[in-house]
Amino acid sequence: MSRTICPICSSGQAPRINELNRVQHFKRDEIAKMTEFSRSAVRNHFKSCDTPPFVENASGDSGSQISIEDIDRPLSSDEEVLIVMGMDPQKYQIVGGTNVSARTLASGDMLYSYRAKVLPVAPLDETSVSLDAVREMIANPPKMVRTGDGSAYVIALADPQLGKSGTNEAVKNLQVAVTSHVDRIKRMMAVGVKINQVVLCYMGDEIEGIGGNYASQTATVELNLSQQLQLDFELRVWAIKYILDEVGLPMQVSSVISNHGDSWVRMGGNKPVMGQSDNASTHVARLVREAFALASGYGDAIDWHIAHDEPSVVLSVNGVKMYTTHGYLEKGSGTGVEAKTLSAMQKQILGNPMELGDVKIFLTAHYHHKWEIQNGGYTVIGCPALEAKGSSKWLKDMNGVWSEPGAIGFLVGEAQGPLGYNEMAVY
Repeated sequence: MSRTICPICSSGQAPRINELNRVQHFKRDEIAKMTEFSRSAVRNHFKSCDTPPFVENASGDSGSQISIEDIDRPLSSDEEVLIVMGMDPQKYQIVGGTNVSARTLASGDMLYSYRAKVLPVAPLDETSVSLDAVREMIANPPKMVRTGDGSAYVIALADPQLGKSGTNEAVKNLQVAVTSHVDRIKRMMAVGVKINQVVLCYMGDEIEGIGGNYASQTATVELNLSQQLQLDFELRVWAIKYILDEVGLPMQVSSVISNHGDSWVRMGGNKPVMGQSDNASTHVARLVREAFALASGYGDAIDWHIAHDEPSVVLSVNGVKMYTTHGYLEKGSGTGVEAKTLSAMQKQILGNPMELGDVKIFLTAHYHHKWEIQNGGYTVIGCPALEAKGSSKWLKDMNGVWSEPGAIGFLVGEAQGPLGYNEMAVY
């Protein structure tokens, strides 16, 4: 290798010059002005001398261009290039390939020059994979760390739309859902699952209404408005009393406003005349609350959460925050109702981060089919409808979505791991 004596290296100031460029990021012309060395001396030093490469991030692409000139033989590998450059192949690597040039001397001999970008090899750290550690995990598999003392069983009743075509089937669907989830709670507790409360969520559209939602509504309903409200009241009283009597656990009961719930007071328009708080869904919930307050032995067992004019109710369930909404007011963007609902929930978080930033579960309804999307640290869940099967043909025709009638039930609490819920079933 042909190389002239470097004045910087021979002066013993190479470490200082290298630091100015590699660490303090001074340009080479700036270093020449700061020192007694000429610009050509500084440039040649970094071009030809065995200065260690500098990188800001060992996993990035910042590195040093290192060159060697006038080698009297071709080099066959990156490893050999690094060795001739004076670098340990165990500590450095060439990235992006090597540029090679050659020239022929008058004698006919060939001289070769090499230029390459060099980076340090990222060292293995304590988190690197160890086969011994993996074998130990296989022999003794880790278990999910569970916190909290027990879980709640959540039942979400959505969209029975009592009074529309198929009311008898809707009533049957609701009662089968409640009794089946109660049986499941009993089976879980019998095998040692710690359940310490039941959360019953009324997700909206409990009644159909008699007009204002679609053109043929008045002509196709099976019950008038008074009958719809009466049936909703009686079914809610039955469901809550049945759960308390059969399971014997305290309850949280929530209820949210809904679009079919406000159709009774639109007066021919598209908005409730007296505001969103004037809603059949939450009106009936308040009547049921008063009924249980008067019933001996039941009032103290229920914690009520009834929306006013806001679209949602936020519950604290065994250490997990859960946002419940019918989902007709919150608006989002995207392709498909699932993407639009996810976008709508993201907007709710951004609009109220102090209250909703730590919500784990967003429970919605309105679109009559079961779905769930996990996004970051939270999950958005859509509930199936309890209406008669296929009775919302317009929704299927419009959005292409439907599912078997039913209600979801699942465990919620810190004990269920990082998602906050588990063991979901539909009955």
